[in-house]
Amino acid sequence: MWVLTTSSAVEIASRVATRLNLSAEVLVTHCFPNGQIEVVPPRPRSGIDEICLFQCFPDRVNDRLVELLLALQAISFLSPRQLTIVLPYLPYTRSDKPVSEGAFIPFTAIAHCLQQFGITRLVTAELHVPQLSAAFGFPVVEVDMMPIFAQHLHPVDGGATVVVSPDLGGAKRAERLATALGVPMAVMRKTRHGSVKESIEILGQVKHKCAILVDDEVNSGESLISAAQLALRAGATAAIAVVVHPLLTPEAIGRIEQSPLQHIFMSDSIPLISASTQTSKMKVLSLAEVLAEVLHPVAKFAAS
Repeated sequence: MWVLTTSSAVEIASRVATRLNLSAEVLVTHCFPNGQIEVVPPRPRSGIDEICLFQCFPDRVNDRLVELLLALQAISFLSPRQLTIVLPYLPYTRSDKPVSEGAFIPFTAIAHCLQQFGITRLVTAELHVPQLSAAFGFPVVEVDMMPIFAQHLHPVDGGATVVVSPDLGGAKRAERLATALGVPMAVMRKTRHGSVKESIEILGQVKHKCAILVDDEVNSGESLISAAQLALRAGATAAIAVVVHPLLTPEAIGRIEQSPLQHIFMSDSIPLISASTQTSKMKVLSLAEVLAEVLHPVAKFAAS
């Protein structure tokens, strides 16, 4: 297997490659004054059947999408037998509904573009709407980060822990984490005020327990903090958050730092590109282990 990465995914690609006893080669992207970019094709290698391309979206999502398309075009001339793309976070997957009557789901345009490059598999983590994977004409592997989180959450268990989903839509995700921890779960019901969702009711028991709030992503942090406040008002002894994708607006960092959340565990699906996107409450756990497990059979075959 030949592991390639754009500059935005170097860290996670290198971690995965190391676990596979491989190295990751960084594709060169040139940025021009007019805003356009160019991805330089890699030098051909002999005897390569499988190429694995990594891309992350830490900023300027639309620019990163264009970079991904150009990177795919740059390697397409190599005609690999297998082409896997690893997108730890897949943008435009917040909704499976069209923006208006008669319109298309925005994500289908992304899926259509990706299908032009002979991709044989997409590996990602924690889709907000899992059924969107059906938009692709190739297999989509969605890795499960909950067992990794569970390994680090055990010390706060002590028999008085409950996993809480901040909304009904995330109940299955909370159930996976609760099962991995061997603890009960609860679910919150939300109401929307403008663009902000507020938790207003808990279905389940959190009193005298540490509440572990689990969600697929955090943006402004307002909904997550609202859920933590509700859990504490209901008698929880502490509130901890578990989030797979740290999208984190600039305002979110201050909110989290000042919030009643003791810690917020998150993955490295989206690199935290500066100190301004970090807080002392954050604990970042890597997806590298679960991604390497998914890619290992292919890498072993390609090396044989």
